[in-house]
Amino acid sequence: MLRRGQSALEYLVTYGWAILAIVIVAALLWYLGIFNPGNLVGSGNSAKGFTFNVLDQKYNDTTLTMSFGNTVGNTINITSVTVSGAGVTITDRGYSVSTGLAAGRQATMILDSVADCGAAGDAYSDVQVIFTYDNLATGITGKTDSGTLAGRCA
Repeated sequence: MLRRGQSALEYLVTYGWAILAIVIVAALLWYLGIFNPGNLVGSGNSAKGFTFNVLDQKYNDTTLTMSFGNTVGNTINITSVTVSGAGVTITDRGYSVSTGLAAGRQATMILDSVADCGAAGDAYSDVQVIFTYDNLATGITGKTDSGTLAGRCA
């Protein structure tokens, strides 16, 4: 009977040390921020789903700056941009909406009055951007291109 008790105690102590080691590792990972979903968004920015080639983006406060290329194949006129459900007017800063954007050309667009990004370094994801444009070569109007942006607030 005494040997059975000793064997059971050794069994429990061995598993106790293993469980303690697992708890220490989990606490260390939590302390380092591994389980924080904001850390899963890399330091860079990403754009998914666009027909346009989104080259770069910067999102700070309530301003979204996007650099993109026209990959539609024809000259286009961007008539409106919607960001995450809020209508945003196109701010003409170096990009003329009325003259159109030729195929293969790049433009930088600064969108004001976008929803607040948050504090610098905060992660954002699933920011939907919808471009409405007219294809000047075919005469088709009201076409849309949409996608999502992710990154960190500047």
